[in-house]
Amino acid sequence: MAGEMLGQDAEGRIGTSILLCHPERAEPGVLKMIEQMKNGELKDYEGWVNFAGRMLYEYIYPLWDDDGNYSGAVAELHDAVEKAEYLKSQGDWMAPEMHGLGESAPRSPR
Repeated sequence: MAGEMLGQDAEGRIGTSILLCHPERAEPGVLKMIEQMKNGELKDYEGWVNFAGRMLYEYIYPLWDDDGNYSGAVAELHDAVEKAEYLKSQGDWMAPEMHGLGESAPRSPR
């Protein structure tokens, strides 16, 4: 979803660093999350992203090879505007900070 919003080909992102999907200022947190996944402290991550005003839901999970070794992570973004609107209507909503612009923009894989 974010790739489409940035005019990037999703297939072209395969094999690139998950760090490139996040702004440079988020790198320490992303590296910590990956380390926690590698050592089993964290099974996966999910949370809200306000990407340039569009509500998305992010899932990040590790990939393991046949021998149980960490081989990478997958980051998925899903359009969640309707879910966000529902939560707002229920009074169960805390808007995430805006991402996708300026210093909060993801780095290009190119």
